[in-house]
Amino acid sequence: MDLNATTLARAAVATAMAAVTSCGGPDPKPLARRAADVVALAVDDVNVYWLESVPSGSLMKLPVAGGMPTTLASGQVGSGALAIDSKRVYWTNTSSGTVLSVEKTGGAPVVLADALQTPRAIAVSGDEVFWAGANDSTILKTQTVPGTAPSLVTQESLHDVRAIAVDANNLYWVETIPGLVMARQRSADVALSSTVLSTQQDGPIDIAVDSTHVYWANAFNGGAISSMPKNGSGAARVLGARNGEPNGLAIDGENAYWIGTSRGFVGRVPLAAGTATILATVSNPFAIAVSQSSVLFATHEQDGVTSTIEMLAK
Repeated sequence: MDLNATTLARAAVATAMAAVTSCGGPDPKPLARRAADVVALAVDDVNVYWLESVPSGSLMKLPVAGGMPTTLASGQVGSGALAIDSKRVYWTNTSSGTVLSVEKTGGAPVVLADALQTPRAIAVSGDEVFWAGANDSTILKTQTVPGTAPSLVTQESLHDVRAIAVDANNLYWVETIPGLVMARQRSADVALSSTVLSTQQDGPIDIAVDSTHVYWANAFNGGAISSMPKNGSGAARVLGARNGEPNGLAIDGENAYWIGTSRGFVGRVPLAAGTATILATVSNPFAIAVSQSSVLFATHEQDGVTSTIEMLAK
């Protein structure tokens, strides 16, 4: 498909939003334009990976240096979320009720868990994969290799879990409608209560963690990127907001990056708080990831069936 069409559409959005943007840097670089609905994105040092929910239901990869996309899996209509480790790609399929994985180099996908209640969010750490159900809003886990039955992480009744993150010891998640940021030990007895890190958040929709803090994106009331210590020792604070209603979040060692659907922003704010910077204005951004040098994201065109994978220098 013609990548020039994406460039022209982006220029039109930038002109319309000139009064509220302060990019100052290079334009995003389109990597691939797809006749599909891209719903999730991940990146490592070499490749960017993405899920196309419809019409093909494909899991794709593409070198960040450029080239031709490679299909890692197909027939995954209804896919929801994506995660990677050093060797494999993992994803949820809400339609088939499965959690699957495939080697980054290709091969046959394997089913890690099935007969699930619309699995949605997913995270991987070590030899464990975690996911949350969209309807029953439980969190479960299994091993990264097939053959192990899923097990509950918590017996609590959770509500509208949209995203989860994990470190070596703990699991973190956001519950969007009740406005909660939650945590619990990965190895804790399932009967034990989870820890409420923060309440009354405005629609937390995505979450990330580093060695000391947890970060989340609030999607309602103009939107904001917030953080607090992982151990719950301090209050939540807003890092930055720019009326972009974030629907995706990614972090590196210095900054948080987000996409704002309502205003078409790709934004950045220091993890230590400070002034939020709008890096670019784009059309309907959805899904974001960061590599060592770049921000990668997907944009949706107005037809609802065309997406572009784009890359922006940090």
